[in-house]
Amino acid sequence: ADIFDDTFGTIFYNGNWTHSTGWPRSWQNTHSYSNQAGSSYLFNFAGSQFHRVYNMAYNRGTADIYIDGNPAGTTDDNASTTRWQVVKTWSLTPDDHTIEIRVNSSGYIDLDNLTLDVPLAASGTYDDNESKLWYIGNWTQQSGWPSAYGGTLSWSNISEDAVRITFNGSRVDYCYTKAYNRGKAAITIDGVHKGFLDLYSPTIQWQVCSAYSNLGAGAHTFHVSVSGMKNSQSSDYYVDVDKIIIYP
Repeated sequence: ADIFDDTFGTIFYNGNWTHSTGWPRSWQNTHSYSNQAGSSYLFNFAGSQFHRVYNMAYNRGTADIYIDGNPAGTTDDNASTTRWQVVKTWSLTPDDHTIEIRVNSSGYIDLDNLTLDVPLAASGTYDDNESKLWYIGNWTQQSGWPSAYGGTLSWSNISEDAVRITFNGSRVDYCYTKAYNRGKAAITIDGVHKGFLDLYSPTIQWQVCSAYSNLGAGAHTFHVSVSGMKNSQSSDYYVDVDKIIIYP
């Protein structure tokens, strides 16, 4: 995959943008953002797959997408909890292309990076420590859990830490551990909020899976974020990953 940070010289910004550093959950710690309607960024590339990597948050608005000068939909970047490095993918015919992302409303939109031609995870089961899972923040990864898939688990209780996987398929199952110290996971697929998943249970339950189906064929990104919220009975905010299952 080719990753172009928001600071890359051939990303052309129009209008009023802020370019800032010091964001540890952003790619290369940098972020660009604007809330001026009509401001935009434009990128020319050769390829067949384009990934916009950005941030969803409470102060985000909507963005209009143009591919090769033609309207290609609107994304809603607003979410009640912050999600870093969310991904929206467009699959195109192999050729030279131009993509433009334009601020639609008074809320902010931002850019973390633009990524081309990511190798997609195929159908199958992916343990939490496999390279196709992209961890954001400070996760603990540990072996020695005989009831977990492959004996390994990854977990974090730090708000806004996240993990994602980009795959080719129409369904994804997220498998985790329910326990007395678990919080709520914020689920996002292709930049769309899919709800909060409560991982709390008074007793430990291993390899619990939640299915997200009917996604349609093609490239998708499944994103799990530590929400910083929990059931009132829970003792902490932990979210974990045991395995991810991808279906055709």
